[in-house]
Amino acid sequence: MSDEPLEQIVLFSSTVSKTFLPNIDNHKLINEINSSSVQMPQEKKSEKYHTYYEDVLFPYGEPESEKLLTTIGKIINSHVSPLRLILSEAWTLTLSYGQSVSMHSHKSNSMKHLNEYFSIAYYPCVPEDSADLIFSVTAYNSIDSLIYIKPQTGMLLFWNSYIPHMTNRHMNPSMDRVVISANFVPENPSEGGFQYWDIYARPNKG
Repeated sequence: MSDEPLEQIVLFSSTVSKTFLPNIDNHKLINEINSSSVQMPQEKKSEKYHTYYEDVLFPYGEPESEKLLTTIGKIINSHVSPLRLILSEAWTLTLSYGQSVSMHSHKSNSMKHLNEYFSIAYYPCVPEDSADLIFSVTAYNSIDSLIYIKPQTGMLLFWNSYIPHMTNRHMNPSMDRVVISANFVPENPSEGGFQYWDIYARPNKG
């Protein structure tokens, strides 16, 4: 047996970060969400391949809502990336009894370096028997697992946007589960690091 130290080379690593935001007034936040007059356009709700029908537009400009976005931005920029991340979009989702969210990710074809993009979930209202947030972890076409996270009121979660996630059913018949979601993107995304194939393309003969 060799006495040389064993070096660990990480091939794959993906995490979900969790914290709580005690300085956010969740009652004010929910009131701002419920009082917002900005509704999802009907043409978006009818789209077949997106979850627009489940979502409500974020109440931008409202004091507690803006405080929340500022707080989350500071936390993400101090913990997860050497690049400065900025808010790309935010929205809210309310689950009533028996409702759930299908599997999806926030990955976009415009993302060049996937590890630089992050999504969040903040929970201003999580009653008993609320839906869990479930992450699907698949690697090397062989390892498949589902990671269940039980949200709590005031909890903030953030993760790389490419990770698929969903919920099971919300089972509280008398109180809804409210979540705020958002995407954060690098202000100056990394460039390069890709193999380009244009040299092999069919020549243009004019």
